[in-house]
Amino acid sequence: MSLRLALPAMQALARDAPRVRCELVEAEPEQALPALALGDVDLVLGDEWQHGPWQLPAGLERHELLRDPVHLVLPPRHPAARRHREAVPLAELASEAWTTGHPGMGWEEVTRRTCRELGGFEPDIRHRTNDATVALEVAARGLAVTLLPDLALLGRHSSIALRGIAEGKVDRAMFAVTRATDATRPSTQALIAAVRAAAAALHGR
Repeated sequence: MSLRLALPAMQALARDAPRVRCELVEAEPEQALPALALGDVDLVLGDEWQHGPWQLPAGLERHELLRDPVHLVLPPRHPAARRHREAVPLAELASEAWTTGHPGMGWEEVTRRTCRELGGFEPDIRHRTNDATVALEVAARGLAVTLLPDLALLGRHSSIALRGIAEGKVDRAMFAVTRATDATRPSTQALIAAVRAAAAALHGR
């Protein structure tokens, strides 16, 4: 999210609103949202996986940016990828090793829920990482399969096989959060405009 939304927005602000001071801090929602409510930061960029809605503290306002589709990521020569050129039935991956995030992360939760509800099985999660780049490499080396959203792939499709989920679509929401009392502040409006423009550029790519 930092690479695809925050940094392009910061570049635009440096050009179009140079008096707005921008500082990038990566943090989990549990830390970022209370900091926003207290006035320690002015905007939070977040992602919300299916089945895991955020609970916003009172006084915060959510701004929808885009929907980010989730793909099956398979080794390039995986038999299921060869059989299915568009979408793979999840049930065919019931015996596979999986890589995903750590327990409690939205990525781990959506992997478990998707496999249970759409595929009818509990995934055999063997590898855990916070880094999508590591998960991609695990899949590329034939060590596991995974679920990753489009923005996490960064255009690196040559060493993996990307497929849809035959039983149904999965995605995540990308959004910004500000304080409702700051809605008319020029700096807040500039921040929201910049992240909306960055999101629109991604949506139209």
